[in-house]
Amino acid sequence: MTIKLDGKRVAAEVKANLAERVSALKEHGIVPGLGTLLVGEDPGSMKYVAGKHADCAEVGIRSIRRDLPADASFDDIAAAVRDLNEDPACTGYCRCRAASTRTRSSA
Repeated sequence: MTIKLDGKRVAAEVKANLAERVSALKEHGIVPGLGTLLVGEDPGSMKYVAGKHADCAEVGIRSIRRDLPADASFDDIAAAVRDLNEDPACTGYCRCRAASTRTRSSA
């Protein structure tokens, strides 16, 4: 048996549900915020991150974007993560990095 999934319809339903939940949080003074940390300029990663920020805007979530160059050091990345962790507007974050890049700890 084959089941055909309407991805656009499912995405719209998920976003509508999420927008309601975000609205309920805002009524209690809680504004969710998604931080992204993009390391490098991989076109696919850049598109993914841009999509996350567009999705946030669509459902009422604050978005915080941090971009670092591909040659960012471990310390640079750790500092950006620390900044997101310390930012009260950022209630969660995702990190995107091109698979071909490598970072070594300075320790």
